[in-house]
Amino acid sequence: KNLVLEDAVAISNQVPTVKKVAPQISANEIVQSSSKSLNISIAGVTPEFLDVRSFEVDNGRFFLQSDINSARSYVVIGPDLKDEFFKNKSTAIGEKIRIKDHTYEVIGILKPKGAVFGSNQDKNAYIPLTTMVNRISGRDPTYGISLSFISVEAKNKNSTSAAKFQITNLLRKRHKF
Repeated sequence: KNLVLEDAVAISNQVPTVKKVAPQISANEIVQSSSKSLNISIAGVTPEFLDVRSFEVDNGRFFLQSDINSARSYVVIGPDLKDEFFKNKSTAIGEKIRIKDHTYEVIGILKPKGAVFGSNQDKNAYIPLTTMVNRISGRDPTYGISLSFISVEAKNKNSTSAAKFQITNLLRKRHKF
């Protein structure tokens, strides 16, 4: 059984050694702006993503909880994607891009991050997790909202091993294995 959003909520609520939890859904999609289109990685994330994954906003802003709650049509893009679509503009804030059949407003540009997990993070686009579920990934009718992965931040370096142990046990109990 896949990781689901309820697993991320359970980790956040039941694992005392965890400071923050950042659920994520990822998919490759065609993204368009003007006459250019690219097949890139789209990630549905929550506001905790920035801290847990050590990303920083260079221009504009990241998602607020209200953006998640309202499943807003906002997108935050990496600097390489900004250069691909909006190279001749001083900023991409307020510009529009299309992902699948929907238009999204650029509200932020991330600082360069480079390659993580073998993927150029600077060419990715990030949208609110709820928007991802409602417009791109959909729900698994059996299990709810399936996640690609869950990133966590331990309360401190000394609690990392304990957090790993507690999360493993919690997930084993929740998924009955």
